[in-house]
Amino acid sequence: EGVAVVLPTAPSASPTVSLKPTTELVENNCYTLTMKDEESDGWDNAYWYWKNGDSDAGNGNIFDSGTLEDGASSTVEICSYTRVGCYDFMVTNGNYPTEVSWTIESKKGKNMYDVDGKKAKGGAGESITFCNVPTPSPTYTFEPTKDTKAPTSDDTNSGSDDEDEDEDEDDGGGGGGGGSKSKTS
Repeated sequence: EGVAVVLPTAPSASPTVSLKPTTELVENNCYTLTMKDEESDGWDNAYWYWKNGDSDAGNGNIFDSGTLEDGASSTVEICSYTRVGCYDFMVTNGNYPTEVSWTIESKKGKNMYDVDGKKAKGGAGESITFCNVPTPSPTYTFEPTKDTKAPTSDDTNSGSDDEDEDEDEDDGGGGGGGGSKSKTS
């Protein structure tokens, strides 16, 4: 009586990828906003806004906003998103604008800079614009993982790039027992 054997399907030489369009914003990178108040009583009706700077005259969608409710300082995370090229950060005056200050730094504590090369810091009533906000690293490039060239008589190591480049030396490693090696597809 025969036994049915199901063989796996060979991989396609040119796989296809289909991406569905989306309007969803995806976080790209995040930064630390540090808010400070000289009198240690909060920002007294001053508020910050992190907005889409790709819109006309700073009327972009607000991604995030807040204030220093009480105390001398506080931090909050603000993030950039895929498909957004520029951002506006602004702080309103509030009741006591001379007490208010802020900075924006990377998660590693490095200064952020605006489109004019100025450090991302300021006070009440100030705004700053960021464009081409850095992307997180590393970035990846996808390349084929299978060698598709036909085997030749010069192929002595099955197409791998081993660290040992001396083709005449036999390290006794496994394989075919001294005969010629061949590639299989």
